[in-house]
Amino acid sequence: MSDHETLFPRLSQQNEQNLRLLELAIAEVRPLKKEHKRSLPADIKALSLLLTQERASLGQPYWREAGFISAYLYYFLPWNILRCLRFLGGIGQRFAGIDSVLDLGSGPLTFPIALWLSFPELRIKPLRVVVQDKSGQPLEFGQRLLEARCRQQKQPLVWEIKRLVGNMSIVHSQLMRQKFSLIYAVNVFNEFCVQKKNVRQQERENWGGMGEVLEQIQLLLSDQGYFLSIEPGTRWGGKIMMQLRAMALSMGLHIELPCTHEQKCPLMQRSWCHTTFEANGAPSWLRALSAAAGLEKETLSLACLLVRRGQKKQSKKCFVLSEPFSVPNLSGMARYACSGKGLLLLEDAASLAQGTRFVVEVPGHASIDKKSSALIVKRR
Repeated sequence: MSDHETLFPRLSQQNEQNLRLLELAIAEVRPLKKEHKRSLPADIKALSLLLTQERASLGQPYWREAGFISAYLYYFLPWNILRCLRFLGGIGQRFAGIDSVLDLGSGPLTFPIALWLSFPELRIKPLRVVVQDKSGQPLEFGQRLLEARCRQQKQPLVWEIKRLVGNMSIVHSQLMRQKFSLIYAVNVFNEFCVQKKNVRQQERENWGGMGEVLEQIQLLLSDQGYFLSIEPGTRWGGKIMMQLRAMALSMGLHIELPCTHEQKCPLMQRSWCHTTFEANGAPSWLRALSAAAGLEKETLSLACLLVRRGQKKQSKKCFVLSEPFSVPNLSGMARYACSGKGLLLLEDAASLAQGTRFVVEVPGHASIDKKSSALIVKRR
């Protein structure tokens, strides 16, 4: 086993500092009086309970309530930025050449802020950034927050930011002749994909609509453009990502991350694809606020997919999927991994963190695990 890379590495010291400074930028954009600071943990708890409902069934947008606005900006936004920073820390130089970004369901510009924090070399490029959301208020807050962070850094904001307010139809009507080198969508597909017990109803009502959105996204991608989607690391979020992967491949797009192959997903009929990692790097102010709301976090999880136009790449790498567990007659603690050969069961793999990608040789005579039907890869 060799050539290891971690998809969700620990935050750099610079990004840990960025998150510490974020509190001051948020306070500049959304200052709180003493009574509002006292009620902030309760507002966070209430909004968390609200967001555990099916997102598509939410009534009035929560951005209309003052307490929820503060809760989102001080709690949900920083944690979501942290998730993005962990992902962006593991993609290498893939986004180094981008010149345009379309952020779908942007909210308070979570991803553009994370992109600005992660790549200092992109801060000086005149990126064309289009952000879309159903409500205009979070977009305004997000742009003001990014501008505040720029002032902290004593750097001008040279990005050209355009805000689009409305659903996906406004994207199609206003941008149909434009191309983007990076399109990002967070929590977009679970907004309208409501889980159904009836499989045929699921395919008709959910997967069909998701395919239409992906077709629109494909039309907006430049020749070597990337599309990144992130959903919650729940069973439903993982299933959405696996279905999205199959649709992307059927449209001729190629998989960059997290998969190391373009074969049929070995988890499609048995589980769901997601990654869990330690919540390292969260600033003390965010941990204290989380504890006050009764929402301490030791781990973070998400389901993600990065695809692109261009040429297909071949790889012998596998992707570590699971936490370690014991298996009779295998040395050490085992982990599951995904590969072009199918599902793998890795022997003595406790040291390989979930999200690790590395080259593995699967022998032709590999044994098959009776419980999972995975190919057993012995530690050399």
